Amino acid sequence: MISAETTSGKDAHLPLTHCPRFRLNCHRAAGSFGRVLKPRVASHPGAGIHDPNVAMPPTDLPRRTIDVASERLYSVLAVVLATFFGSPVAGGIVLSLNCQRLAQPGVIPHILLWTGLLTCASVTLGGLVPSDLRLIEALLVLVQIAIMYLLATRLQGRAIAAHIERGGEMASHWGAVGIGVACGLILLWLLVGLGLTPAPGVVEEETAQSLT
Repeated sequence: MISAETTSGKDAHLPLTHCPRFRLNCHRAAGSFGRVLKPRVASHPGAGIHDPNVAMPPTDLPRRTIDVASERLYSVLAVVLATFFGSPVAGGIVLSLNCQRLAQPGVIPHILLWTGLLTCASVTLGGLVPSDLRLIEALLVLVQIAIMYLLATRLQGRAIAAHIERGGEMASHWGAVGIGVACGLILLWLLVGLGLTPAPGVVEEETAQSLT
């Protein structure tokens, strides 16, 4: 609050706006008002998107503003669908596409490495499970999906939410399904070529012979 003494003494003959004490008090009042408003601005949704002081996962928020007219991000559900149809590698590819669009290409090798290791571990464990224990095989698939869901949410959950908040569009889930199916077929024939699993036709013949 500006006191009456700002216009007293030797400054009384000056206009109010030219009085040094009046200006000083105005600056102090403006600074106090700004400090009061600062926490409110920071608490606004999305206000800390580009705050370098906020600790975040590597790909959690974009380093540049996405052009909402041209860039589309895959949702967490798209990552789950790709994983279901084509193993964690397919989910990793979908995450990598998001990383490219979020200007985070340096994270892509790490994502592909860890999802590749997860796929190898799943294939190894699946090979150890007897073919008649379908429940355990289904459980392995659910574990893969749960891990990829948590990974996608942790790495890109807030980035996707911020993109939607700015009016950005999402990539089609059918694209993620296509990536999953393609990766699943490639993985299947790779396992067949390495002799780790029989071809689909051979499995059907063996099933028919066992029934007869």
